Amino acid sequence: MYVCLCKQVKLSEAVELAKRCGSSPDDLTDTWGFDDSDACGRCLNNIDRISELVELKLDGLLVGTA
Repeated sequence: MYVCLCKQVKLSEAVELAKRCGSSPDDLTDTWGFDDSDACGRCLNNIDRISELVELKLDGLLVGTA
């Protein structure tokens, strides 16, 4: 499942990098550049939800998504 189409970030990739870089909204934004000029802004508008998804996946509570 993609969490960002313009940056082509998959949830699984975000989870793996979050293990090293953190999963807070600010961590994800800094890591993936969701606030860069080449981003459409949809991810940044939903960054709290994306962070929640990443944290659920890290905790093993979210299953069945790639």
